[in-house]
Amino acid sequence: MRQVGGETSAGEGGDGGGARYSAFISYSHQDERWATWLHRALEHYTVPRRLVGIETRAGPVPRRIYPVFLDREEFATDPSLSARVEEALSRSRNLIVICSPEAAA
Repeated sequence: MRQVGGETSAGEGGDGGGARYSAFISYSHQDERWATWLHRALEHYTVPRRLVGIETRAGPVPRRIYPVFLDREEFATDPSLSARVEEALSRSRNLIVICSPEAAA
């Protein structure tokens, strides 16, 4: 996760429910390339100006989809990985699951 100055994070605005991440990406080792691509694409996506601030059931639409949790980047050397992943999942507003035939095999 990279901090970008002045950007709205999952914990600011919105529902104020203590979410730290806008999304949590769950994936298999076989899909790591796709997960990395999606992570970068989401964190660098700029929401169209006409949508920013519109009130939804999940709160106002933010300027950015940031930060997005990707376990390999977040906790590559953490010995308590399982507990940290569970905490990150519970503090994420959305869950994105990457499914592929390769991962199911």
